[in-house]
Amino acid sequence: MKKKLNLFIGTLLLTSYASAQSIANGVAQIESATTQIQGLKEKISTLLYVVAGIIALVGAIKIYLNWNGGGQDVQKQIVGWVAAALFFASAGAIANGFFGA
Repeated sequence: MKKKLNLFIGTLLLTSYASAQSIANGVAQIESATTQIQGLKEKISTLLYVVAGIIALVGAIKIYLNWNGGGQDVQKQIVGWVAAALFFASAGAIANGFFGA
């Protein structure tokens, strides 16, 4: 009976040690992923700002051509392109805040 109890306690201790090691490895992996994502935040926000700039330039050219061509819905087109550029610019700022300081 005493051997079985010692075997049970030994197995329990070994299992808890292995579980603790598994948890420690999981925490280390999460911290590693967090560090990698925070390293990308500047690149992601810069990419979104560049996309906003490209949208603004393309929109400005299309609006200019439509305006000089006598287009009817220039104001709607202006609102649409400005909204798209503002969306990507604000998405860059939000992404920068979302990934931490």
